[in-house]
Amino acid sequence: MLHRLSFAVADLERSAHFYDAALRSGSRDNGPAGLCPEYCEHYYAAFIIDPDGYRIEAVINTPA
Repeated sequence: MLHRLSFAVADLERSAHFYDAALRSGSRDNGPAGLCPEYCEHYYAAFIIDPDGYRIEAVINTPA
């Protein structure tokens, strides 16, 4: 079973900070912070897999 968690961030910069901090803390890369137009026109997110195997994303989905 895959465990996933997504949470909203206030701006693009916080998504990138989440990603950088997670990697420094032992998480694995699952997609760097960036625009994900395959999800939605304004979907910007960063994706990691934490040390316990949880897939976590920090997302903002609003027009810039």
